[in-house]
Amino acid sequence: AIGFNKPHHPFVAPKKYAITSPISEIPLPADFAFQPTLAPGMPKMAMRPNDTWANQIKTEDVARQRIADYLACVNFLDAMVGDVLSALEKSGVADNTHIVFLGDHGHLLGEKGMWAKSAIFEPCVRAPLIIRPAPNHRVAKERVTKNSQCLRVVEFVDLYKTLAELCDIDIQWPTDGRRSEEHTSE
Repeated sequence: AIGFNKPHHPFVAPKKYAITSPISEIPLPADFAFQPTLAPGMPKMAMRPNDTWANQIKTEDVARQRIADYLACVNFLDAMVGDVLSALEKSGVADNTHIVFLGDHGHLLGEKGMWAKSAIFEPCVRAPLIIRPAPNHRVAKERVTKNSQCLRVVEFVDLYKTLAELCDIDIQWPTDGRRSEEHTSE
């Protein structure tokens, strides 16, 4: 297991990963706002009350720079993951290694005037998840096609059973969640 802190705040990454587009070309979210804003009828609980950046974003260019800094951190993370995958290849174990890449949450980048996590809006609840079974494993051979993707909602509570199945572990006790194949009927 390897844990990466990026793209968490502070949004600092080596310069070679910086976004090279002019700041003026970085798009703002469609629902961008300078202050936390809820649509009429939305409960106040949906607001992230301690959004420390909301008062720091005074211009669209400052917002765009903050987004560029976040994207630089994503680029940096991408390069680090590439280094790990290259090391697996070089060591000769890549074909027998299950790879699971996941994040714990998404991130708001100015949507509704919010700039972090801990909100109920889609950018926060969408988290990255990639599972690549070892190419030589029976699951990969039976059920996975190159570049396949699942477009259904996936809950992290399901990962335990899915990964146990991948590792050929028979769970002998009750657990929450469902195995990957239990989702195929939906």
